[in-house]
Amino acid sequence: MYKRIDLTRCLGALGLAAAICGGWALPALAQDVVRVQFQSGATGTTVNGTIVGREYRDYVLSAQAGQTMIASLEVTATNGHGSAFFNILPAGQDFPALYNGSTDDDRRAEVELPESGDWAIRVYLMGNDRDADRTVGYSIDVSIAAGGGSQAGASGGGNTMRVTGVPANDVLNVRSGPGTGNRVVGALANGDSVRLLGCEDVGSSRWCEIEMMTDMGARGWVNARYLQ
Repeated sequence: MYKRIDLTRCLGALGLAAAICGGWALPALAQDVVRVQFQSGATGTTVNGTIVGREYRDYVLSAQAGQTMIASLEVTATNGHGSAFFNILPAGQDFPALYNGSTDDDRRAEVELPESGDWAIRVYLMGNDRDADRTVGYSIDVSIAAGGGSQAGASGGGNTMRVTGVPANDVLNVRSGPGTGNRVVGALANGDSVRLLGCEDVGSSRWCEIEMMTDMGARGWVNARYLQ
């Protein structure tokens, strides 16, 4: 014998959240919130996810006023056009956006945070991918620097490290990505200062993205064991 279910009453009571009424489950339409925490001693991390259609997801991090959040999104898989973007917002709010990814071609943000507290990286789809319920996989690299932005770091402020431990008459190669398989984009010597942007583990080694203060602020990656 079938049981009649008043879905209108269920939706009216629970709004857009996932409803379970009379044993029938309705799909969750509310945003998904994921708390992001860095490993001990790290200033950054990478998060991976998948988003479909009109879904959106908030990755929430705690930071202090004056710190700089650096985030970049890369599409890793899709059955559509890969139209995934992100905004940076106060956690739990829809505005104001410190960064609006739908107006930026390179999907990379570097913003100084005006207040201490929780900040959200909100991932969403646009255009046909959103309207046709396409699926997009993505990867986000995010780090929190000590503040002041790129130019402040180049002038001596921010999270500054010094190169050390390089053998005599040798240089530390700066590479385009984490790992020795990436091309060399610069070189540093013992005593050179750099601005630390974030670190990640690659195999048994730890690599850090840095901004060189000796080469017009160019960026690259070095092995963390040569930074102090």
